[in-house]
Amino acid sequence: MSGDSPGTRVNFLEETIAALEANGKSPRGVRWVGSSDGKMSISWDEFSTISKSIYYYPCHDRHVSSYEIAHDLVIVGFGWWLERVLVNNIEKWAYREIPRQKSDIASFTRVMSDLTDLRADSYTPPTVKLLNAHRSWGDGLENNKP
Repeated sequence: MSGDSPGTRVNFLEETIAALEANGKSPRGVRWVGSSDGKMSISWDEFSTISKSIYYYPCHDRHVSSYEIAHDLVIVGFGWWLERVLVNNIEKWAYREIPRQKSDIASFTRVMSDLTDLRADSYTPPTVKLLNAHRSWGDGLENNKP
């Protein structure tokens, strides 16, 4: 059912329900289904009717990075949503939640990496926490002024 093997067709409704259940959600918790910009919307029941007859191939040719399912499709609940992603040429749902601010917050000054952050042997994509772990690096903004 995961659709991770090339040539495996997946039922879109079954895939969606499995993604909900994998994250402790169910169709009852869905508020609306639509476009990520919020300009198009249908109910879960309408989505179920449409998606139950859709079978698709989530694995794509390694030379082609494209979506079969609308890439801006979202399933929205209270404080969470599912969005379409393409990872290693496999289409799937990604679960997201609205970030919650913690009580023990810290301020920060850096939001962009510079060449001193890069290491040839391993590069970790920058995060706010990583960029601000070493205050001695400066704020990283002085070289990026217009």
